[in-house]
Amino acid sequence: MTHKNDSLLDAAKKTATALGLGWSDLQQVYRSLQQEDADGTGWLPKSVGRKIWTAKPSFVAKLVTGYGFNSSAFTPHEGLYLLHGLTRNGGSMPIEDWPSAGVKPPAEKRLAQIVSDPDEAAKIAELRFDAGAKSITIKYVDGSEEVFAPMSDDPWDADDVVHRRRIIDVLRKETGPLSTVLRIQGSAIAEIAESVVWDFSGSPMRAGEVSEEDTDE
Repeated sequence: MTHKNDSLLDAAKKTATALGLGWSDLQQVYRSLQQEDADGTGWLPKSVGRKIWTAKPSFVAKLVTGYGFNSSAFTPHEGLYLLHGLTRNGGSMPIEDWPSAGVKPPAEKRLAQIVSDPDEAAKIAELRFDAGAKSITIKYVDGSEEVFAPMSDDPWDADDVVHRRRIIDVLRKETGPLSTVLRIQGSAIAEIAESVVWDFSGSPMRAGEVSEEDTDE
């Protein structure tokens, strides 16, 4: 029997459990990322009626990032803009990764992989979000590290696309002395990977029951 994949809302609730949070704690970040900002950017979709958004790895990667960078320095929305400006070891941004519709940034692609693949998740000792350094560090059980840090250059014309301008604004933002470092243990990442019934199909939606509607309750 094939099990129906989880809705995005169910995946978010399982993520909260894995992180040791009450749903109300992570729900604030989840709802924030569903809201459009002044430029019309919303990071997570909302299921309505029988149109159910499903548990895509990239959605959960965005949620974890929004939570990880949520601090005195960044709002969840700013954390997602920041995600788009990070490269491996802070190098140049390859042209194929330039932010545009349908393009996932390098850090998001890697996070989506480790939160949804139990074998990859088992290699993780710790996931570290450093708001002050504006970086994400993946620490592995073998002692190695993978770092995503602010790109070393501004490879695009920020005036061409509002989204890109917002990324550069966040990269240049002064974070101050109260910026936080949030650490997520590898065991929590493994629990997310193993507990969520992922949707790896091409479509991000499925028909569902009205009871699955993503309400504010």
